[in-house]
Amino acid sequence: MPPPSISIVITTRNRRDELYRALNSCFSQVGVSYEVLVYDDASDDGTDSMVQEKFPECLLIRSSEREGLIVRRNQSFRDAKGDIVLSLDDDAYFTDPETLTQVCQHFAEEPKTAAWALKYFEPAKDAKMPDLVSGTLIKSYTGCAHALRRQVAEELGGYPAFLVHQGEERDLCIRLMEHGWDIRFADTRPIVHLCSPYRENWRMFYYGYRNLVLFNWMRTPLRFLFPRLLIDIGQLIVYRFQLKTIPSKFWCIGAGFLNILRYWGERQPVSVETYRKFRQLPGHGPSAQPDGVTPGPCFTSSNAVKVTSDT
Repeated sequence: MPPPSISIVITTRNRRDELYRALNSCFSQVGVSYEVLVYDDASDDGTDSMVQEKFPECLLIRSSEREGLIVRRNQSFRDAKGDIVLSLDDDAYFTDPETLTQVCQHFAEEPKTAAWALKYFEPAKDAKMPDLVSGTLIKSYTGCAHALRRQVAEELGGYPAFLVHQGEERDLCIRLMEHGWDIRFADTRPIVHLCSPYRENWRMFYYGYRNLVLFNWMRTPLRFLFPRLLIDIGQLIVYRFQLKTIPSKFWCIGAGFLNILRYWGERQPVSVETYRKFRQLPGHGPSAQPDGVTPGPCFTSSNAVKVTSDT
């Protein structure tokens, strides 16, 4: 059986210079056929011109209206030609030219695994997660470093577009588990995630809180729903506790409950068995910086091989 083909997908908005670094690392990959798709979500900083000039090998999909990360990721499931979609943030990059080769090998060896969470670290932050053994079952992946079976994600409807941003990964992962798929950790050579200084922190804060409430409503079995909501609300309030942030936190949590009314019909809880498994499994987060790996991308000449329908 031939190895799976793979597509790298990057969604970006007004991060031209960071995207340039990410794409340089993408086109350093060797050993497998791949394509690179860039979704420009209504940038106005010349991102599209940079991609067209510096990386003509890319498939650039530009929108004149901002629709958000989740809409673009769902679009990639339809547009990509690869069996596997590897999602890379525009403020992240590969440190090793054989990462895609490793990812394809993992998928070939584990046919019941729908998603692999890739090893990554964040130089500006301390590692929060314990080291995991490669192949460990986990509950979800982090958006900046993961790969998915494209057809499986598309068959499950992708991510709920109304989540807009933040928390969409756990929603898809629990549905994958409900349908008998596994999510595993891959101890690949790490991806560096720099956490762009141009992040819209308020937007992330709002949707992070709102969407956790919505996730509980949509996927939690009734017997666990109200205790889980109380626990999560308490944890959201005490997280990085400051008195001045309390009104904002309650406002975002309240938005979550208001949106329950708006998306009442979206409630499709998973089974008790799946939910218990989900709660017991470890998560995915940044690892400590590995020995011998410096926070610099692997820049070589372009080695991309376009994936076509004949590949």
